[in-house]
Amino acid sequence: MKPWKRAWLYVCRERKRSIRLILLCLVLTVFMLLCSWVQASMAQNAEALRKIIGASFRIEDDAEGALINDSMIVQIEGLGNIRRSSGENLQLLYSESIRPIPGMLAGTEEEGQYMMSYYSGHYSELEQHFRTGELILAEGRHVTPEDSFSAVISRALAEQNGLSVGDSFSASFAPGTLAERPQLSDEPFSFTIVGIFDITGQQTQLNQAEPSMLQNAVFIDAAAGHAIDSGDPTHSRYRYGVIFMVDDPRDLEQTVSAAQSVLDMQHFKCVVDDTEYRQSVQPLERMETLMKLLTGALAGIGTAVLALVLLLWIRQRTTEIGIYLSIGLSKRNILLQFLTESMVSSVIGGILAIPLTFAITTAVRLTGAAEQMLAFPSAISVCVIWITVVAVTVLATLLAAIRLLRLQPKTILSVLS
Repeated sequence: MKPWKRAWLYVCRERKRSIRLILLCLVLTVFMLLCSWVQASMAQNAEALRKIIGASFRIEDDAEGALINDSMIVQIEGLGNIRRSSGENLQLLYSESIRPIPGMLAGTEEEGQYMMSYYSGHYSELEQHFRTGELILAEGRHVTPEDSFSAVISRALAEQNGLSVGDSFSASFAPGTLAERPQLSDEPFSFTIVGIFDITGQQTQLNQAEPSMLQNAVFIDAAAGHAIDSGDPTHSRYRYGVIFMVDDPRDLEQTVSAAQSVLDMQHFKCVVDDTEYRQSVQPLERMETLMKLLTGALAGIGTAVLALVLLLWIRQRTTEIGIYLSIGLSKRNILLQFLTESMVSSVIGGILAIPLTFAITTAVRLTGAAEQMLAFPSAISVCVIWITVVAVTVLATLLAAIRLLRLQPKTILSVLS
């Protein structure tokens, strides 16, 4: 009789023992699938954080003639792993058509009471106040490189001046500034409001000068910033540096090194910022690593437990083994029977574990305790775990049977007599 036929007869005849082995494989598979579920979910959440939070580095010059301009930005972006970048400038403009929130200069003869700070850049959302969450976009949208003379202003400034998204206002250089720098344009600049922001933290104290108050901050596009500075010989320069958001924070160090290699670092400074990303992603990475270790530990413990159980059962089958040997069956033939019996149990246990694990993971998600988790382990993970459990069962069977089958036939038969 073929080994697989004897194995099937044994499984059908020894139902209680077979059910116990199936349950052992079922429990092992479920635990390993749940670990895989948590591991994959943590990896997914970590990847989402990399996209949402990301990491960045800033290139600044030393104000001694070095220029940070668009050509340098294109050069660094060509190195790869750059999601987006934004050059930064700051201009102080004067306007009586849009009145700043009053500060310490209100009611004085100072021009500063009519001046506000205009932060220009390719992406207003990359400006530090927005990245730290001190400011949040409440209405409309952020400024992008496609904009031309667009602006994002504070809600307080909009309400005071009766402005909303889609409205326009104008500003120009202060008379005193034009007197000192006649090369600048004396024409007013017109801006269209595309967004309105709120201040999440404590409001700027009103004992500060109007241009330094966050309520009076205006965020405009880089093209507008260059046009405002067109009378300056270095109008294409980003005086406050350029921030580069990397696509994959894990490669931040290599990206920064590559950027430094194409710059004369004697005249530039590189500031890396990945603190928020590391603080957010480290717990997820630790959990992912823990689940990997736990899955490996379960495989090792499962092998040991199954080997002990199978060793006890196979020892109880010494008579059966002796009979097989006495009728001329080879040890290899007997071992194939034992392996087939174990694999049948592990396969059945693995199949039953899939719907059970699905039910557990669905129940956990429905309770709302872990909505950020995957709905179910991926098909690849299920296949890997299933193959692992089968391999563990085979290994346990080998460990349990090899010691007994290494005995000489005479020794086994002498035990029977």
